Amino acid sequence: MRSLPLTRAGKIDRKALRQRVEGAAAPTPDRDAPTLTDRIAAIWQSVLHCPPPARATPSSTSAAHRSN
Repeated sequence: MRSLPLTRAGKIDRKALRQRVEGAAAPTPDRDAPTLTDRIAAIWQSVLHCPPPARATPSSTSAAHRSN
């Protein structure tokens, strides 16, 4: 948004602003961008000088929870 919508009195037109915000398209995430988890893992790798951790699969994580 380059400028805020104004009323004739020069105040911010909240109704027009709300309409602009609701009508704006949501940004699409970049699929190649690292996720927060990836970024945190990279920080720990640099601190601990270790290889990247193995990714858990949904079946391996659910099996761990079923150990009753």
